[in-house]
Amino acid sequence: MLTVTTSAYNLSQIMNDAWALVRQAGQTLSEALRAVWAQAKAAVKKLNIDLSKISELSVTDLLSLRKAIDAEIGSRPASEDPAPEVPNTPTYTLSWDSGVCDTRKHGKPYIARIVGIADNKLDREFIGLPMSYGKKGAVQVAGTFTAKEGEILEAREGGSWKNEYRYFYVVRNGELINFADATEASKKMDVMKYMMGAISLEELTK
Repeated sequence: MLTVTTSAYNLSQIMNDAWALVRQAGQTLSEALRAVWAQAKAAVKKLNIDLSKISELSVTDLLSLRKAIDAEIGSRPASEDPAPEVPNTPTYTLSWDSGVCDTRKHGKPYIARIVGIADNKLDREFIGLPMSYGKKGAVQVAGTFTAKEGEILEAREGGSWKNEYRYFYVVRNGELINFADATEASKKMDVMKYMMGAISLEELTK
């Protein structure tokens, strides 16, 4: 019997797969993460059972094994493992206004979706909204955008030359709910745990 132990989960791939489910199947991020984590754990368990002595194989044997696996996958019908039916996640049109920000020290205001983790940091997808400029580095961003129920966002808003204000928001029942100060390291870590599926949305926003 062949076996191998995988050293770690590919967190970036897990997040990409989860967001693909959110966009394609209408699942919430927490639902998608649970599904993808279950698949990842099952794959690791299967590898541990089936491939524990792979390091003893020659390169020729490994190439033959890969060809056999590719051939088996290619021989199976695309509908063999149909995607489960899931309810559509509500999508809302939301309004956001940063207020006037002094950008001479902390940069321009923004609102961004938290879409995953990359290089051990939160991966952001910035939302392009109209921007207006004033005197002495004053900038204001305001407009509307769409977001799904349960999405996590980060925003830099308001703020003076000395102070920076960044917050985490969650989309809940068509509203942006502020649930944490994004400048606090512990809160940022909680968001990372949520994105990895380690804590629930309820635990994150309590």
